[in-house]
Amino acid sequence: MPKLEVKNPTDKVTITLDGDSGDVSVGGNAQDGDIIIKNAGGTERIRLDGVKGSVNARSAAMVMVFSVNGDTGEVILQGVNPPGHGAPRIRFSPENGTLTAGGNGQGGVLLLQDSAGKARIRLNAKGPEQVFIRDNAGKPVFNFAGDAAVGSGVAGLWIGAHKNDGGAKPALVVVRAAAGHDAVVLSGVGPEHLFIRDSSGKPVFNFAGDAAVGSGVAGLWIGAHKDDGGAKPGLIVLRDKAGSDSLVLDGNTGDIVLQNADCAEDFDVADLSEIEPGAVMMLDDEGRLRQSHEAYDRRVAGVVSGAGDYRPGIVMDRKPSPNPRATLAMVGKVHCRVDAGHGAIAVGDLLTTSPTRGQAMRAMDPQRAFGAVIGKALRPHTQGQGLIPILVGLQ
Repeated sequence: MPKLEVKNPTDKVTITLDGDSGDVSVGGNAQDGDIIIKNAGGTERIRLDGVKGSVNARSAAMVMVFSVNGDTGEVILQGVNPPGHGAPRIRFSPENGTLTAGGNGQGGVLLLQDSAGKARIRLNAKGPEQVFIRDNAGKPVFNFAGDAAVGSGVAGLWIGAHKNDGGAKPALVVVRAAAGHDAVVLSGVGPEHLFIRDSSGKPVFNFAGDAAVGSGVAGLWIGAHKDDGGAKPGLIVLRDKAGSDSLVLDGNTGDIVLQNADCAEDFDVADLSEIEPGAVMMLDDEGRLRQSHEAYDRRVAGVVSGAGDYRPGIVMDRKPSPNPRATLAMVGKVHCRVDAGHGAIAVGDLLTTSPTRGQAMRAMDPQRAFGAVIGKALRPHTQGQGLIPILVGLQ
């Protein structure tokens, strides 16, 4: 069994070449072992360090370009050119499971190639961050960009071949449920579609770019299709900031449920200071709103919405205007300012304008009340001024 041994001055073996096992052993016997490989000029290029358990490779200029740490398992690849001279640019860290590419003056790029050497997946941090996936022809079919256009500050995502590449690969995104069926489908094949399916795999939400192929009309339906048995009726619920349902579209009953109380419309107002929720308003000669101030005024228009706990359920004619505008309850329940000094008000009494500015009173003269009735009291008010709910109904 041929073996070559090299000893130190104390006659201890520190280097062994074992021809039987093919092993080379360096160090031991109180002596650290390093393997150093130099070039013809005597410059150290590779070192296997027995103290640190590391492997290091250096450039001809003695810059560390490759390092493996035997204690942590970390692998570092470093740059040799300014501004990353000798600085880490690729780092594998098994302790926290991270791979870092770039930095120190160099943007990071990660390429995954197929057997023919074509880049199929690219993660590019040069400029705006981008992720590319390419097809067999090398054309991108998936692109996520941190900035859709450089400097735009807008993130962008597209799936499918770009029109400049011929558009041969339409986009398809499928999210599957635990049972394996398609739960969400976003399809760019034909007219654009977005499907959401129930637990049995039947679509209950469908948004189509074309409701019918070639129609050029966008379509949206929620709830099971009649061809699927119609077992899942559609329901759309809009909630307010407190989490309460404020608008419900019920596909089972065909109802539109508005939680707020009145149907209102916006009008121009002559004087901004007269816009007071619950105030009774009349029309001036220019068709603008003013607070009423005469009894039995047939120019009465309605009550300003928003007083008490009632809010308008529908607001019509809301549009930009150079004039101040008020939202006036035309139909439904609203809180109204009243004055019982002209007669106590009981539930069911008809109300009309009073001499008190912006307030209603009980209509006691049927002839004068014709055309000047605001609505009907829903709560009594026996003395003084106050705020009561009424059912608006101009007569």
